[in-house]
Amino acid sequence: MLLEAAAIGSQVFGSDADSRMVEGSRDNLKWAKEIQNMSASAKIKRGSATELTSLWDDNMPFDGFAFDPPYGLNSWKSDDGWQLFIDALSSCGDVATPNATLAALLPWSPKALGMDLLRDDFGQGENDGLAQTFGKSWVEVVKEINAAGWQIESTTTIPVHKSLARLLLVCQRMK
Repeated sequence: MLLEAAAIGSQVFGSDADSRMVEGSRDNLKWAKEIQNMSASAKIKRGSATELTSLWDDNMPFDGFAFDPPYGLNSWKSDDGWQLFIDALSSCGDVATPNATLAALLPWSPKALGMDLLRDDFGQGENDGLAQTFGKSWVEVVKEINAAGWQIESTTTIPVHKSLARLLLVCQRMK
């Protein structure tokens, strides 16, 4: 995600709790700058997305966030990454401008591809129970995202393989 942001000229700040990912991101950005003559600045630190205030206190506030939380093969059925996701949303809110935008990729049930998740009566349809991430129903996901101060603006589902799909969420900071 950092490479894509840098390629369009964004000022990039990235973090990961895994030092190998941090080094890999730095190497990739260095390579891209050399090969593609990118001029965007990028700062990458080792640290958790749940602690953005202490990690980036000298660079706040931010107007955009993009993240892809870690998860396992069947994580759309498991709540293992749920708290990390919610804590990251709250952390982003702590360092966000009032009009900030956030994009996140989440594990998704492959049985729920193509559903209209933003329709007003979602949760009342026959197959709506198939829509879940981290073992949480879509209705619960929306409630928690709103409670963290974000409003879902758009969604799209992406098939990955037989047992996993991804959900791309685009959210706007609630005022």
